[in-house]
Amino acid sequence: MDRGWSESGQLGIVVQPDKMLPDLYKQLGVDRGNVISNIISKTTADRMNLQPNDVITEIDNNSTSNWTELLKSLEGLKIGKVIRVSFIRSGQRLEVEAPLGPKIGEGVYKFNSAGATDR
Repeated sequence: MDRGWSESGQLGIVVQPDKMLPDLYKQLGVDRGNVISNIISKTTADRMNLQPNDVITEIDNNSTSNWTELLKSLEGLKIGKVIRVSFIRSGQRLEVEAPLGPKIGEGVYKFNSAGATDR
């Protein structure tokens, strides 16, 4: 049934663009992953206490070594589903779990395999 909003959840992060990753990987001492540049307030990522420069490597044991893999790992997950995020912070591998929250600003952004684009 079309309710006029999405039932899928959102992590609530902005990641660094691909062209910046090689230098960031060197600075952060990693060889793959999605480097967080910003956390959207009051989202799952905020509740997980994820921070800028954390490097997400897996979601629910699915590799997220690039933006496409990150999106695929979240695709179709419903609001309220508890997810496990594996990430690296200051050289230490960490894991956190939390339920996915609703998308912030529904109708403002469209998320697809190409990334987020303005509507």
